[in-house]
Amino acid sequence: MYTLSEPGPHHRVPVEHRVLGLDRRTFPFAITALVVYLLWAYLVPAIDDAVPWTDETRPGDVLQVTPDLTLVPPVGWGVQSGLRTTDRTAAASAPPPVVLTKDGVLFRIDPGQWNGSPAELLAQITTITTTTAAAEGSTSPAAPARSSPAMG
Repeated sequence: MYTLSEPGPHHRVPVEHRVLGLDRRTFPFAITALVVYLLWAYLVPAIDDAVPWTDETRPGDVLQVTPDLTLVPPVGWGVQSGLRTTDRTAAASAPPPVVLTKDGVLFRIDPGQWNGSPAELLAQITTITTTTAAAEGSTSPAAPARSSPAMG
């Protein structure tokens, strides 16, 4: 009796199952793999290129970060995620995170809990920015943050 590791004529594909030296029984699997490859390599990118993505911010757009906080984004940035204040939703749930993109830059805002005042928050942002800039070897100091009268 032969095993798979031993050479011998019993391990060859029978002539009636070969075409150009290839096993005909594997053709359906190879064709399936080829179709899947062509689908993902050519058809999906073609569909992606054919569908325009033009959800860019316009003057006057305001995005909802939390139920109490809004953001006025720069004009021309693409909105990947987030709700405009003019959007109507079916459920009264929290808005999704705001994600803006332009020229390969992705800007994401994830709201979190803050127990201090708006002035303390801006001071904390300045501290983090200054620390990060110093760690990266930047020589220019961060601009001081200012609280507007509307923020209290």
